Amino acid sequence: MVVVHKELSGEWKSLDYLGAFRVRLGIRRNQYRVEPGLYKLGNPQKESPVLVTANYKLTVDIVRRAVKGLDLWILVLDTKGINVWCAAGKGTFGTDELINRIGQVELGEIVSHRTLILPQLGAPGMTPVEVKRATGFSITYGPVEAIDIPDYIKAGHKASEKMRRKVYSPSERFNVALTHFSQGLLAVLIISAVFVLLDIVIGYKSGFQINKSLSANVIIAISSLITGSFLANLLLPLLPGRAFSLKGLFIGIVFSGIFLFYLFNVLPDHSVLYSGGKILFLLAFIVYQVLNLTGSSTYTSLSGVRKEMAVTIPLSLTAVVISLILIITGGFIL
Repeated sequence: MVVVHKELSGEWKSLDYLGAFRVRLGIRRNQYRVEPGLYKLGNPQKESPVLVTANYKLTVDIVRRAVKGLDLWILVLDTKGINVWCAAGKGTFGTDELINRIGQVELGEIVSHRTLILPQLGAPGMTPVEVKRATGFSITYGPVEAIDIPDYIKAGHKASEKMRRKVYSPSERFNVALTHFSQGLLAVLIISAVFVLLDIVIGYKSGFQINKSLSANVIIAISSLITGSFLANLLLPLLPGRAFSLKGLFIGIVFSGIFLFYLFNVLPDHSVLYSGGKILFLLAFIVYQVLNLTGSSTYTSLSGVRKEMAVTIPLSLTAVVISLILIITGGFIL
């Protein structure tokens, strides 16, 4: 017996908006998912199109809102709550899962045609020949943007050049930056607390003030987070270099100079090595943040990301070690 889990609506409810806002803040993002399986939107028939997507709920919500008013089937793969693009890179939005899911829902008994519409960004995880051989279903890739799916279907499963290109709007870059900012808040609080503790332990004896130390350290830590999330994301296409680590290094050096100037003026009793050690630590933090943007940019590849991480992460850790040496040297020896 074929089981269709439930119907989907093209309308968003208040909980959908609240959930979207919550995951934009990075709160329980991996748990924001729907049950894999076959869903129907509207009143689909045997000849109705079949869309394939991931079980990250925000992805499903965006798709169902985009195709509101159409009658079609939506096959949701088990991507462990990860969006299509990232899941394709990880292999969960992949050939094996698609073949298994088609069999589990007995899709061949539900529809009369043998064509699946997959998101273009899911292509890296699929081998269409294997899917065709195992299930009889052919794969066609829909547009990059879900909003273009209705026009794509009306055009007979043909995509225009515009549908094949992804252009990030400022609002989309802001949403990604907001997620990275919220995910880095805990790290900033820890960094601020460690810096203040160092100030207390090393204890610049001449007029040390905990309030001034706290405010200064929190300001530079928060500023580094804003630099590595919002500014880097909004300016990403304009930053020099193709490697994300180089982009992060460039914007990090520019703003580290500002942070250092600020520290010298607010805490003038701190030595150059001591303050410089803090700034080097934050510079490594900024580079790491920008490196994480590889998961939200279309001009990168899985192999390229792995290669860059293999080089950048050890260098960042080395910078952290050097920064601690500078802090200790500047605090205790000089």
